[in-house]
Amino acid sequence: MGEQGLYTAIYAQALAAALTEIIGNESHRAFAKKVALPARTLDYLLAGQTAPDIATLAHLEAALGKTLLPAD
Repeated sequence: MGEQGLYTAIYAQALAAALTEIIGNESHRAFAKKVALPARTLDYLLAGQTAPDIATLAHLEAALGKTLLPAD
């Protein structure tokens, strides 16, 4: 894995952790509906197996009113 792949993996895991904390006990399907995101996409993000494209990240941050990725 190259340097870019490493950073992508780190940010994907950070996003998964942030989303898991925000979702709490809410069902994944209900949360996906609330933020207007396909449930399958949410599942991929929560698994930390994929990093969102910039449009998806912006959509999630706007819907939640908070920044999801770490600053550093």
